[in-house]
Amino acid sequence: MPLKHNLNNSVFAAKMLPGGQFEIVFSNSIFQQYFNLPDIRDAKRIYLNSLPAVFNTPAATCMETNQPVIFRHISLVGSEKKFWLTQILPMYHTNAFTGEILCISNDITNLETYEDDFVKSKILLDRLYEIFPAAIFITDEEGFIIECNRAAEKIFGYTRDEYLKMNILNMPRDIIFFRPDYTELPANENPLAKALLNKTVAENEVCGLKKSDREVVWVSVSSAFLNMRGYGVVCTCRDITKQQNQAQKILQSKEILQAVINSSFDAIIFLDKDLRIAWYNIQAEKKVLLFSENSIRIGNEAQHILSDESDKELANCIKEAQKNKIYAYERSLTNHEGETLWFYRRFHPAYNEQGEYIGCVVISTNITDRKKKELDIKSRNDKLREIARVQSHELRRPLANIMGLISLLQEEAKKATDIDLLTQLEYNAKELDKVILKITRRTEPG
Repeated sequence: MPLKHNLNNSVFAAKMLPGGQFEIVFSNSIFQQYFNLPDIRDAKRIYLNSLPAVFNTPAATCMETNQPVIFRHISLVGSEKKFWLTQILPMYHTNAFTGEILCISNDITNLETYEDDFVKSKILLDRLYEIFPAAIFITDEEGFIIECNRAAEKIFGYTRDEYLKMNILNMPRDIIFFRPDYTELPANENPLAKALLNKTVAENEVCGLKKSDREVVWVSVSSAFLNMRGYGVVCTCRDITKQQNQAQKILQSKEILQAVINSSFDAIIFLDKDLRIAWYNIQAEKKVLLFSENSIRIGNEAQHILSDESDKELANCIKEAQKNKIYAYERSLTNHEGETLWFYRRFHPAYNEQGEYIGCVVISTNITDRKKKELDIKSRNDKLREIARVQSHELRRPLANIMGLISLLQEEAKKATDIDLLTQLEYNAKELDKVILKITRRTEPG
């Protein structure tokens, strides 16, 4: 029977001899190779008793019961280890048992290896499943929880047995779900249920969960619909309460900071390294609306709202700020109503915690009132200077002429009475000169 030598499985047939021994009727090369037997052509009779003992009992059982026997066993040839699944079948002829058996051994070494790897992988997976820090839930097709890990017990405070009685579509009444803005979520809209209802994947959905009088637990939920019979969804819930509380504090701090800066009378704008608006306060928005047709928006270019600056001037301001210098100047602007307002503008460099330049802060202070006072004082000083000029030049010039004439008359006077009158006139002219000089000094600016 040449066919038997072409089979991939180990095959042999045997018949029982008197005394309970078996004669090998035929066998293939696979059987001979892996069970240390010579070719059947070289050894006419090979008794089953001389084979590995693993065949003895199954063969005897098959003969006694006339029923197939299936069992697993191992062969070892040198260092090669093989796993076999063997069937011993009774042979019949015209419905009568012939007293012969057929033994077929299937090589399942690869299956055994896969099974061994599978068992190891399952053990590893189970271990990871239990020590995974996020809560894991697996549901059936109707939403009932059929499996959960230890983290699930810690995060929500239920035991595994309690979870296995729950349905994610109808959670217990003592559990309330919240959106990030603290508004309540309907039970059937919780992130655990959405993947099952929509048969989709949900990733990192944030929600709050409050059980009875416990504090709110914030979780990041990822869930995936399992398109497998008997399974619904797998959900992971990562506790992010600490991060959420920190984020809330940061948000509150930002709101407080925003409120403080918005209360400032100065217009404040933060420009990033690309000279785009990254942040601004209310006063900045009001100022822009007073002088520009453009509204201020995050992401706008600085030139979009600092329209009173030329590209070159703005570049110089930024260049100085990048050198860790504060660049400041005063500028007048005319609003839509034609009113002139004065501003004191400063460019301050801004750095991150690593000391890297990240942009600059532009602060504009309305100095119109101060500037008006300065201009008013300048105007008064100009007037006083004019008064001083008139007093020192216009008034003293005729007085000087009078004093010159008095000097001439004194030289020509002959009578004592005339000399006395001229002396009195000279005295009063000098007194008038002192008064003019005194007024001039008082009216000089500064």
